[in-house]
Amino acid sequence: MPRHNDHLELLLVHADSNTPMLEEGPPVDAAVGLESTREQLQEPLDFWEEGGDPNDLKAQRWGLILPEGPRGDRLRELIQPLIALRREQQGGHPIKEYRVPAGPMTMAGAAQWRKKHFDAGEHTNTDLPRYQLILGDFDQVPLALQQMQSTDGYVGRLHFSDERGYEAYVEKVLRAEKLPREASGRVILHTAHDGSRALDAGFKALINPGIELMRGEMGTGLFPTNECDIHGKEMEPGLDRFLASAAHAAPGVLFSMSHGAGAPKGGWTTEADRLAGQGSMSFGRDGLLRADDLAARTFMPNGIWFMFACFGAGTPDTSAYEHWLRKLVEAGRYPSVPDVVKTLAGTGRPFVAATPQKVLANPNGPLAFVGHVDLAWTYSFREDDSPAKKRPGRFINTLKTMLKSDRVGIGFRELYRYLALTDSELASLHDEDVQTSAPSSNDELIRRGYLWMMRQDIAGYVLLGDPAVRLPVEPKRSKPYTAAPPSPLPPAPLPIAADKLEEAICYFMCGELSPKELAAKYGIERRELERLAAIYGKAGRAALGIPE
Repeated sequence: MPRHNDHLELLLVHADSNTPMLEEGPPVDAAVGLESTREQLQEPLDFWEEGGDPNDLKAQRWGLILPEGPRGDRLRELIQPLIALRREQQGGHPIKEYRVPAGPMTMAGAAQWRKKHFDAGEHTNTDLPRYQLILGDFDQVPLALQQMQSTDGYVGRLHFSDERGYEAYVEKVLRAEKLPREASGRVILHTAHDGSRALDAGFKALINPGIELMRGEMGTGLFPTNECDIHGKEMEPGLDRFLASAAHAAPGVLFSMSHGAGAPKGGWTTEADRLAGQGSMSFGRDGLLRADDLAARTFMPNGIWFMFACFGAGTPDTSAYEHWLRKLVEAGRYPSVPDVVKTLAGTGRPFVAATPQKVLANPNGPLAFVGHVDLAWTYSFREDDSPAKKRPGRFINTLKTMLKSDRVGIGFRELYRYLALTDSELASLHDEDVQTSAPSSNDELIRRGYLWMMRQDIAGYVLLGDPAVRLPVEPKRSKPYTAAPPSPLPPAPLPIAADKLEEAICYFMCGELSPKELAAKYGIERRELERLAAIYGKAGRAALGIPE
């Protein structure tokens, strides 16, 4: 059963000081009883017929969900070339459109809209679009509707505050559709280590076991690529290295874990500052990576970015956790919690974050973005009733599907299907209570606290971009690793003289000079120095019998 000293770690920093809002998150027992306080809990929906090829638009269809009125008409006009392409790809069948009235919507309201306007159950689902592209911000087509539709569909969203973003994105997608699919994709895993408990927990429970999981499948030829760029703790996980890795022309998937920017300690000065800054990626001492920094530079061209951070994809009108956090404030248990509540406060208008808007509008940017709309905790990759168990497969399966060049909506569903499983478990526990009328034990209440946290954490992820896009790659089965190659390869030539290289590595390992200074002093690329220092250190530890 859960250990009572396990904590809910939060990936959120102050935008001005770039320091974590919660140095240590509240224990999980602080979430006891919450599973019955939110109306968001829904029975899982029936899935589509799964017998056909999920990548085949003729079979699965592609449709639009738009705001009502002139705004919806304008958004449809802006993406006409994409509509024409998808209509051609689905055999000339008309593109179905669904209109949504303005105003907030709960999950219950989204379920009613679905039954009334999308799938009333009166006909078969032959013409029902499995791929659904939502156009507009969260105040134009509510987030709840996207979450509801994503339970069994392949759903993405496009929103740009500047209309030119729609045109730039469509042009990029059309170009990508014509690219040759020759090489396999690559995967980048980046953790922006800053010494915080939250990122340390994420690295230990998700990134590190995820790396081992990928390597294991590469060794048996089951992973669709062996092109990996892993930024682990032995390397400096700074902003320069992150941007350099993302600047390569080869398409692939970037998975980043960091804090996201929340309100400064004094609160946001203006709403414009909040729209531009909230959710920016934090790099600790290197500062924030802001949306404008990614507007024009080459960054994951024709790739996919999965950003694990608070508010990375946007901000909801009401956080799923706000009522719970306010109770903690009232109880006076955690002095930093009011800062988190302050970040959740504002005008109440929900919005898509600036970072995904800028990278998706960038002609040399990614085709799709996956991120969090709300606070992001360390629960989506942990087991509900046993937090010591790690579940990296929930995310690695998503990356693996995307690297196979399946449409991105299919990859996103790999993650979202755990939401339906968690909803089913919560519903069954509630049903047991109704049938037995027996009081729940403390361990059972804590288990529900875990389930509730995990449910909300997964529900907070959204896909931004057309769910029908795919990486322009040709997936290849990895060549299995062999314990001993038949003939050793000659060592690669050293970039500088051996004595100078060893001297540079020693300075690097003791931290007397920064990697940037060492690179300039010794005439070696910073990234190459980091790589060789890691090899040197690993070999030395092995020689001394020091475990990894």
